[in-house]
Amino acid sequence: MFFSRILIASFLLSNVLGTTTAQDPVFSRLPAPPTFAAREINCTYQDSNGLIWFGTDEGLYSYDGYEYRHYDNGVDGDFAVGHILEVEGDLWLGCLHHSGLWIFDKTSGKAKKADGATGFPSYFSRIHRIGGLVQDGDDIWMNGTLTDRKTSVLVRHCLRTHKCKTYVLRNPPGVDLMELTGLVLARRNGQLTVWMGSNTAGLFAFHPMGNQYRNYRLGGAGATIPMQVSLSQTILWVGNDTGVYGLDVDSHQVRRHFQHRSDTENSLSDSRIRHALEYNGQLWVTTRNGLNQVDLA
Repeated sequence: MFFSRILIASFLLSNVLGTTTAQDPVFSRLPAPPTFAAREINCTYQDSNGLIWFGTDEGLYSYDGYEYRHYDNGVDGDFAVGHILEVEGDLWLGCLHHSGLWIFDKTSGKAKKADGATGFPSYFSRIHRIGGLVQDGDDIWMNGTLTDRKTSVLVRHCLRTHKCKTYVLRNPPGVDLMELTGLVLARRNGQLTVWMGSNTAGLFAFHPMGNQYRNYRLGGAGATIPMQVSLSQTILWVGNDTGVYGLDVDSHQVRRHFQHRSDTENSLSDSRIRHALEYNGQLWVTTRNGLNQVDLA
């Protein structure tokens, strides 16, 4: 079971960026609660009320410190939640597997589809999956892949005007089918860069002003590894099927790399990364085989 263990680890890092000590971390494993039936956890999120939310292949779960509650979308079909973002009191749910974007009302516990009927562009009904959701002031940035998997969209939704600006991204040369799998924003020297992961073409740095992107491949696995991304100050954490990478957004060089090692139980529980998030000096990593917490201090 995906969430059958928690790896509580402590990596001791030197003051030199990108260099780790040889000391192995120490961890313990805890069983999943009996009310948590999901096999795969795709994301975690804490809302403004302190509730912890889990996006899973079986829908949405909340945890208030005492018990878990499960929510679905109230209709037949897949409701695999891959991304969660609180927007004006609601939760925006970026879903996988032909599900698109849903708006979840926390008061009623109900979700509604984001499409032409709910004030979003009509093509939202053709979004195969949402790759990421990020808020930047009055703007919500999201990316997604259409059902043909040959065309992706980067969308900036303005909360004041309720209008969307769409940037169309075609698959790069040599890539037949592609799905976007992550999204973060970085402003350096006054310029906005949108970092996006993909499942078959690596990592992309997109510049909206020039409508241009640059492609990066990490891990030596060619174009077959999924990429999940999150940003902490100047380090972009990139997860794929070969571990977690810390990419310097200024130099675009890899500074850190953590992965599962079969010869030691003190490494990541799995190198197949779902998501990595740095918070309060700790790196939280969800994998295909457990949740890992790494102390970076």
